[in-house]
Amino acid sequence: MVKLVDNVKFNTPSTGSGDLTFGSAIAGFIAPGDSALEDGDTVRYRIVEVIEGVLCFEQGTGTIADSVAKLERTSVDQSYNGSALGMSKLDLGGTAIVGFTVSAADIVNPADPAALDNLGGTTVGKALFTAANAADARAVTGVIYPPQGRLTLQSGVPVMTTAQSSKTTLYYTPYVGNQIPIYDGTKAVPTNFSELSTTTTDTTHNPAAIGAGEVHDWFVWNDGGTLRLCHGPAWSNSTTRSAGTALTRVSAGILVNAVAITSGPGSLQGTYVGTTTVNSISQFNFLPGTSASGGGFGYIGLWNAYNRRPAHFFVRDSTTNWSYTTAAWRAANNSTANSIAFVRGLDEDGVEALYSLLAFATSGAAQIGIGIGLDETNAIAANATSFVSYYSLGGNNQGPGVATYSGHPGIGYHYLQAIEYGGANGAFNSNTTLHKGGLSATLWY
Repeated sequence: MVKLVDNVKFNTPSTGSGDLTFGSAIAGFIAPGDSALEDGDTVRYRIVEVIEGVLCFEQGTGTIADSVAKLERTSVDQSYNGSALGMSKLDLGGTAIVGFTVSAADIVNPADPAALDNLGGTTVGKALFTAANAADARAVTGVIYPPQGRLTLQSGVPVMTTAQSSKTTLYYTPYVGNQIPIYDGTKAVPTNFSELSTTTTDTTHNPAAIGAGEVHDWFVWNDGGTLRLCHGPAWSNSTTRSAGTALTRVSAGILVNAVAITSGPGSLQGTYVGTTTVNSISQFNFLPGTSASGGGFGYIGLWNAYNRRPAHFFVRDSTTNWSYTTAAWRAANNSTANSIAFVRGLDEDGVEALYSLLAFATSGAAQIGIGIGLDETNAIAANATSFVSYYSLGGNNQGPGVATYSGHPGIGYHYLQAIEYGGANGAFNSNTTLHKGGLSATLWY
């Protein structure tokens, strides 16, 4: 490695073609002994001397020696002896001036680790930064890109906006980029990926086929150079992970599988990308809701750990009106389809919902109301408001009802249910020309 030093120029009393002894510094410069040079350092040198009335020169590389007292003239790149150019050492006469120089190759040759060291590296080659160094650099600095894809039921469509029903294939497709960090045991390695997929029945790279109503976490892992999408074991129940399905954080906060997955990644080797649930016949669904008799059930069976987007759901009971004369809470129009179901892998985002309906008494007095239930059909959710009014002015006394929900439902499978409270003469109106009711919700998935 050629060592770079500044402003070194000196006289040498040396004669002949042997080593150069360091003399005094030229005015305005320093001698080698006053620089950062050490024995064994390699330098580029240039010698000039007037020999027999002709200015001669020699340039080459040499090695510092003798406690920084002399230079061994190791090799000559070019010389001029007064009559011809060549590559021979000058036969000095004791009056030469020597300066240490630099070549462009010493600092700008990317193929030469020594050149890169001269730019500030402290160990040979460490100044060179290539793609292979990116993972180490990110691990040291803590700058790691989070997973850049999304789970979806549509190939090539990371954000679904239309109904996707009865699906048996799950995709992980690029969204904000095509990189995902994969933990290698010491650091998260940014890894390029193209769309990945797997089916509910696959057991080659998954622990088992997905059973009815099960909740599963999903991971991307490196299977000997091939990236794969796989799920872990089923949760203990619809809202509880088991010890075998636990998650843990590793380098730069990336969530991974805490326990090895059969036919899948070893412990800590799978990057967590989301959670799903399936229906009673083991199918994935994304149903934004519809207007239907008894309610147009809304359902979102997947949730992304990263890059979540809001989905807007709306469910309407197309029945014009119905009566309910019991003073107790029940599902709206006695139908569980007046609901919106969803799954969550982490309890990070809030859920907002609103239910509106027209309530009235067909005759006499009635106490009538509406509300929103969480995971039940006969009680108001803890984070919900309800509307109950006493209609006492006789037949067809009407009033609008509005109920809201705002909260964190928890992890796993949950549903928001439109509910109602009846009375002796109670009735509800959901779908006429002037009155349109329904249950709406915004869910991040």
